[in-house]
Amino acid sequence: MKDKARVSLLLAWAVLGLVGLGMGQQVPRPKLRVVATLPVLADLARQVGGDHVQVVSLGKGQEDPHYVTPTPSLMQAVRRADLFIEVGMSLEMWAVNVLDGAGNKRVRRESKGHVYASEGIPVLEVPVSMTRAKGDLHPNGNPHLWVDPVRLGLMARNIEKGMERVRPSEARWFQEGYVAFQKRLDLAIYGPELVKLLGGKVLNRLALSGKLQSFLKRKYKGKPLSARLGGFLKLAAPLRGRKILFYHQNWIYFSTRFGLEVRGFVEDKPGITPSASHKLKLMEQIKAEKIKVLGTATWNDDSVPNALARETGIQVVPLPAMVGATKDAPDSISMIRALITRLLNGYSKG
Repeated sequence: MKDKARVSLLLAWAVLGLVGLGMGQQVPRPKLRVVATLPVLADLARQVGGDHVQVVSLGKGQEDPHYVTPTPSLMQAVRRADLFIEVGMSLEMWAVNVLDGAGNKRVRRESKGHVYASEGIPVLEVPVSMTRAKGDLHPNGNPHLWVDPVRLGLMARNIEKGMERVRPSEARWFQEGYVAFQKRLDLAIYGPELVKLLGGKVLNRLALSGKLQSFLKRKYKGKPLSARLGGFLKLAAPLRGRKILFYHQNWIYFSTRFGLEVRGFVEDKPGITPSASHKLKLMEQIKAEKIKVLGTATWNDDSVPNALARETGIQVVPLPAMVGATKDAPDSISMIRALITRLLNGYSKG
């Protein structure tokens, strides 16, 4: 009898526990499973989603984002995903093979669990015509948006919207995560004084329209607004107007934001190995125009840049064109700071 009574008591406790759970305590939902094509997108997802997301990046920091191999392990990661993020704009041509191999209907293109991080963002270098003679052009414009910190915020906003779509019950959390990240980003770009005075939304709108520099010439309380500028734009001020060569055409957004004058590329055409005649032309140009710095992504072949350096004295500066490409670029904001700092160091040596 005692055993029966003990069992009955245990059952009663179990029932009461379940009732209490149903009345007040909710079983925590599993984290939103996010798969991103590239480390910079994975970082933005973590910044926005925080503890509510589990994020995997298919590409690595030192991999060329154009050429990630769609392996079975990548497909397996996507098979369990609730949200899939890619830049789009024909950058990750390999992504469609991963999506097809995964067979996950929740995240296929055009589904609510799929995000194009580039959606609605102003783009540059949209080709007038497409021919193979012009190299590997992207028909919708240059997709390397993330090296502009202003566009980073727009990409984060697109990712936040995607999280809301697939997990509306946690929309408030994702919105707060995005707002917090955007505030950190605004402070990093413009510095605290200008953000406090004008607000990040106004500054970002001016920056995207190309009117920020002229606007900052206006005076406020007896001095130009530019005197209150801080952050990346102040740090990078010595780069404005400096001539530079790059290996590949993935720097238009960075050079436009910080005022660098791009004079050419190591590649004869996008994605095309430079010919001997093109290398000779570059040597002559470097000497004639006194170009001091050549910027390369960490995945670029350094043989031609190093040869140019030996012949002309130009400083070759390896740049983290992706989050995680170098130790000083562990996240998206650090990546922008590392790009600026490395170029400043390059010019100081040139």
